[in-house]
Amino acid sequence: MKSPSILFLLFITLIILISGCQGSESESIRTNEGPESIIAGLTLTRVDSIGIELGDSNYVFGSILDADFLPDGRIVLLDVLKDKVSIFSPNGDFLTSFGREGSGPGEFMEPASITVLSDGGICVADFMRQKLIYFDADFCYEREISGFLIQSPSSIESGSDGSVVGFQTHYFTEDDNFMIGSRLAKWTDSSTPELEYASRYNPHNGRGPVTIPYFFCATGSHGSVYCAESSEDQYTIMKFNAEGDSLFTIQESYTPMYRTEEEIACAHFGYILDTPGFDSDDRRAIRAGWEINPIRNAIRSIHIDGDERLWVATGRGESPSPQFEIYDSSGNHIYSYSTNLPAEMRWGYWKLVFGNDRILAFDNNPVDFSRVFVYEIDEQCN
Repeated sequence: MKSPSILFLLFITLIILISGCQGSESESIRTNEGPESIIAGLTLTRVDSIGIELGDSNYVFGSILDADFLPDGRIVLLDVLKDKVSIFSPNGDFLTSFGREGSGPGEFMEPASITVLSDGGICVADFMRQKLIYFDADFCYEREISGFLIQSPSSIESGSDGSVVGFQTHYFTEDDNFMIGSRLAKWTDSSTPELEYASRYNPHNGRGPVTIPYFFCATGSHGSVYCAESSEDQYTIMKFNAEGDSLFTIQESYTPMYRTEEEIACAHFGYILDTPGFDSDDRRAIRAGWEINPIRNAIRSIHIDGDERLWVATGRGESPSPQFEIYDSSGNHIYSYSTNLPAEMRWGYWKLVFGNDRILAFDNNPVDFSRVFVYEIDEQCN
């Protein structure tokens, strides 16, 4: 039987709160009642897919949890079940891989997220080892950061000067109160962040499950950081510079929307990250208690493309296909793009990773087999 503290950490890790965003005061606020029309001329075209069900083991994946692009367009895929990172050419040809299961230097126990750093290296966030593990541009082990409370950052992006920006579940005590929550922060050389961009904490008595707010993150050039908190009714995005100063906030009106029947039919359970003391009975219990939330999030994810445009995957639109609102680097709305992508890509377990002019799309726990779809961003002048 597990100790109460282990069960507490389990629930802390797995339960996510959908709540409004309450960020810091910003220098300016971009307000918008929402897009008036859908702008034609912008399309996502599928050009390739990587991954097969049977055959060459280099293309048979366990479960792809995260991905990124190297500066020259090579594709980096993080496989949580095989505990390794695979490198593919821009055309989808396998080149090499590194990492394996273990607790030694450069080894993984449950890698959750990966990012290509501004200095050309690679950082992997390992959930079970509670570490950030660094590799150089030749994929050789370099160093690691340990000492994180509860977990290492579980969703990371590249910051300025080789730093990492990411979401982290966190706690502290204040006036004899136990405060549990999460933060979006920046790490370089220590488990103590050098900057916090956004955070939210609530008191907890140490008994029973606790809900944790979630922050979406995207990073641009010169160390800029975009942040949005997961919510069903609040549409708010904040931008910070590399020093953590607030530059502006995008706020738009948003009316909660229900998922279509097609979206709900595509819904399935996502991959569960382990925590110490976690076993198959825990997995079964969580799956048995899982229910489909019929309401979409106002913001599902945020991304930066090669032209420094901000893509916001939203809950808007009557169609079951994903819809994006697109802004320039100053926060001005420039496009609304209603896609014809599959309805399952509206669901929360699909992940999108943006490069200069390409996007990787994948389901981290597919119903058939794991593969990564490659899309190109095509834009026509009006």
